[in-house]
Order: sequence, then structure tokens, then C-alpha cells
Amino acid sequence: RADSRGLYLPPEYGGLRPGDRLETIAHCTRPAEIRGREVLTFRAKGTYLFAKSSGKVEITPAKGLPLRYAPLYLALQVRNTIQKLYSEQDAAVLQALITGRNPIGDEDTAALSRSGLSHVVAVSGMHVSFLAGVLMFLLRKQRASTALVQILVIFFFAAMTGNGPGAIRAAILCSAGLVAPLIGRKTDPVTSLSAALLLLLLQNPFSIAGVGLQLSFASTLGIYLVGQPLNRTLYDALPKQGRRLTAIPVSILAVS
Repeated sequence: RADSRGLYLPPEYGGLRPGDRLETIAHCTRPAEIRGREVLTFRAKGTYLFAKSSGKVEITPAKGLPLRYAPLYLALQVRNTIQKLYSEQDAAVLQALITGRNPIGDEDTAALSRSGLSHVVAVSGMHVSFLAGVLMFLLRKQRASTALVQILVIFFFAAMTGNGPGAIRAAILCSAGLVAPLIGRKTDPVTSLSAALLLLLLQNPFSIAGVGLQLSFASTLGIYLVGQPLNRTLYDALPKQGRRLTAIPVSILAVS
């Protein structure tokens, strides 16, 4: 069995579902070295072995749907539905936005990169924050039951998108913000951010070497330590009559 990040099989093996069991004879190598140089790139992503099949691949379909694979199965269903409803180009963008899988073509990838919008199609804290905001708007009253529902939905969505560092960080921060008022505590962003980092490192200590994790946590820490104080300073310096109109542009400027 293997928790595979990338699996390459001939077309006749199509139709695989989360939870299916694959068996084959494979030659395994450690991804610790590339051309003689030691790297942590793959281990930071949770890939500890490369396996190249040297025999026939036998597939044993899963009996029912294992609960642990429910988020992945839902993501698969969403992707299949999107492919049926939209053109190939539009479907690729929507799949990246909603499920975190990035089938976008090279041309669109280059366009997003040139415009500085690549982060929009990589599920991160922004997407989780939008989801948390929609849930807060729909449920409105903050009770223990509604907070629990929001937390479960947020972590389910993070699992759907692959549990990336940005998604997990945002899920833990949002959860801390939901729980704190219910138990009479104030939310401390730096403590919550540190807790998110601790949980990720407990799962995979090598993930600290991932550039995505480093940038995700560094940018969020910068917003809390620099962006928010700068925003308050600029906001207080604004004329009282024009604060409502300029509050959002000033906030964006401070965060940037």
C-alpha cells in the first residue's frame, strides 16, 4: 500500500476511486538525493519513497466508502461534475479554485503568473477564510453547536483540497477564533498560528523545509505583527469624515 502523491498508470486503469487497493511489485528508491545532492523537497511534501512498478498492477475495489476517504471522494465527484458542465478551460480553473487540484494549462498558468494571481487557484487560507465568512453569515448566531458545525465544515474542506499547509493553518486559526468567545477567552493570533505550525510539524517534521509553508506562515505572521498595527496607525490618522470610504483601501495597503 502507498499513500501516493503521484501515480502514473495506463488508460485501462481508469476509474479508480479513493480507498481502492493497488498491489504490484515495485522498485523503491529514497527521494533524499537528486543527482548526488541531498534535498528535502519531496520529504517536505510527505513523499518518502519513489516506487517504479515492474509488474502487473492488481486493483482491489474498496468495499463501500471508507470514512477517511469521504473528503477525497466528494472532491472527485465535484471535479467530475465540473467537467460535465463547463468547457475544458473553464473547468480547469474551477477545479483549481474549489478542490485544490491544478489541471490548468501552461498558457493560463503563465497568464496568472504574469498578473500575480497564481495564489487564487491554489487553495490556501484565502479560500478557507471565505468559507468561514460565508458560514458565519449563514449561521449568524454564535453558539457551541454552530461553531462545531463551522469547524467540521472548514476541516472537511481542507481535507478535500489535500490538507495543504495554508489550508490547515487557516482552518486552525478560524477554529480558534470560533471557540475562544464561547469559552470566555480572547483569541491570540500568534499563539493560534504557532499551534497550527506545531500540528503540521508533528505530522511531518520535514515540512518546515517547504517554501510554501515558510511563505504561508511568514506572510500571516507579518500581517499580525506589522500589517494590523500599521493599519490601525493609518486609520487613526485619517480624517473622521472620510474614514468609511478609505478604510478598505488603507487596510489593503497596510497588508500589502
